[in-house]
Amino acid sequence: FLELVPDVTRRALAQLEQEKRLASTEEALRLSEERFRIVLKNSPIVVFHQDRDLRYTWIHNPVFYPQADFIGKRDDDLFPPEEAQRLTRLKRRVLDSGVGLREEVDGTLGGRTLSYDLTVEPVRDAGGAILGITCAAIDITERKQLQNEILRISELEQHRIGQDLHDGICQHLAGIELMSEVLEQNLARRSKSDSAQAAKIAEHVREAISQTRRLARGLSPVVLESEGLMSALQGLAAGTEKLFHVSCSFRADAPVLVEDNTVATHLYRIAQEAVSNAIKHGKSTRIEIGLAQTAARLTLTVKDNGVGIRPL
Repeated sequence: FLELVPDVTRRALAQLEQEKRLASTEEALRLSEERFRIVLKNSPIVVFHQDRDLRYTWIHNPVFYPQADFIGKRDDDLFPPEEAQRLTRLKRRVLDSGVGLREEVDGTLGGRTLSYDLTVEPVRDAGGAILGITCAAIDITERKQLQNEILRISELEQHRIGQDLHDGICQHLAGIELMSEVLEQNLARRSKSDSAQAAKIAEHVREAISQTRRLARGLSPVVLESEGLMSALQGLAAGTEKLFHVSCSFRADAPVLVEDNTVATHLYRIAQEAVSNAIKHGKSTRIEIGLAQTAARLTLTVKDNGVGIRPL
């Protein structure tokens, strides 16, 4: 018995040490989970897990619906068909590739359309097999609304400046041009050299008027309001040909009406920037602006014969 006592003691001490380490590990895990719970509790982020069949198995901070309404369901049970298909494609891409992603998405819940910054990451077992995905969604609806408001205010301010240039400075310059022409006629009777100098002043004023009007159209394409996007793009093509001495044409096989002036202005700006890049960076000599509309889509194209973009 005395000979066996040391082995029994060693086994007992080893068992106590193992239980102590296990208790320490369990306490560390409990503290970690508690910290995680507190962080999530005070965070506006929606966090959820979906299995390989994309059924919700866990969710924190659900929006508009209780957690129980998510568990066991897929996106097509919760969202409108088009949104559900888009979300499913995005999450399937992560499951198939094993690579996480981050995208801005829109979702309709509780009758409200919200914008989210969505992060999707694969979840793996000890052997590396993908068990599902864990997602984090941050509500950025207010931020997007503020961004749109800033763009709207910026566009209004540009419109105001362009209108001031067109209706104010251009009118003053036109008056100066008229006075210069009258001065030219009066000086013609006295001195041909002075009359010629007055004619040059009038010519420079006319050029200043032309440049100011081009600047005004760039800041505020007023033709958008009066004649529409098609006329504005036609004017952009004609102005590009005259200013840069390149071939620039506009084509629309059928009339295209854009009733939202803000959308029309943004499309005009995109075309304007694309044409500028084609000339400055692409060294293009021929540019074609196209506008087409179907029942579901409006398409703006800018094609050129420039050098293109060098592949990476």
